Amino acid sequence: MELARDHGSLDRYRAKRSFDRTPEPSGESTAGDDRAGRDGDEQRFVIQKHDARRLHYDFRLEADGVLVSWAVPKGPSYDPKARRLAVHVEDHPLDYEDFEGVIPEAQYGAGTVIVWDRGTYRNLTEKSGKPVQVADGVRTGHLSIWLEGAKLTGGWSLTRTSGYGEGDNWLLIKKSDEHADATRDVTADEPLSVVTGRDLRDTAEDGRSARWTRERATWAAPVLDAPVQGIRCVAVRNGSEVVLWAEDHQRVTESHPEIVRAFAGLDADNFTIDGVIMDSGEYLPIDLLHLLGHDTAVLHRDERRALLAKTLEAAGTPIRRVEG
Repeated sequence: MELARDHGSLDRYRAKRSFDRTPEPSGESTAGDDRAGRDGDEQRFVIQKHDARRLHYDFRLEADGVLVSWAVPKGPSYDPKARRLAVHVEDHPLDYEDFEGVIPEAQYGAGTVIVWDRGTYRNLTEKSGKPVQVADGVRTGHLSIWLEGAKLTGGWSLTRTSGYGEGDNWLLIKKSDEHADATRDVTADEPLSVVTGRDLRDTAEDGRSARWTRERATWAAPVLDAPVQGIRCVAVRNGSEVVLWAEDHQRVTESHPEIVRAFAGLDADNFTIDGVIMDSGEYLPIDLLHLLGHDTAVLHRDERRALLAKTLEAAGTPIRRVEG
């Protein structure tokens, strides 16, 4: 199936999301993670409780540098007789395991997310007595795993099925081991985040209080030519969030923490600034494209420069100040 053939790629994940609008990680910070390919060792798993259009649980297994993911509408069960539908979705980046917060309205998966459970797992999948790697199990339609989490412990199986409507549908089933318990309703008994101890409502309220309400600044194509050599970089700030975009519209935020901190320390908390990252690490501002909810690109170049100078008058290293 197409989703299985795409395993290990984050293209589908990134194509569905606008990272200047959603707080979800893009995955750039974990690209090339040295754990990729350690299939068979204890690796991470995470289950996120996700109150989107419908409440469900996102079940994710680390494999080959990504989180292989299924959406489980009713969540996992300790009852070996419970056959829980699990819809195989796009792979997610490794740093998604830490994500809690509110995905804004009009964005893919809009709703509140908490880390419901996480820990490590062992891949027990075999065929004819030989180990089967996770990627191969995803392609062929069967995985057998042992979880060691805060809430889930023991063996589970994931098996593709054709009997549950459209999509890449699987069944998540508890194995009959010493941890099986048909009387235990783990999703009802354990509703809170294992990271913060918060429930969905508290997380949603915190997310709403921190959400930016002024017209958001976004990436915009540069208007002026760059006068010097370097990495063309558009800096976008909304409240406490600062994102740096390279000329090819790729995020480079994590690669330049000093520049991010300097922009975060400015008095103006809503802007789009075009500039260049010099080889020395200094940021050379060139133009102001958005400020405090207003599109400044419509202004004359001299007016934009004066506003840019005013915006950056308290800027510290490594942002170069400009004259109005």
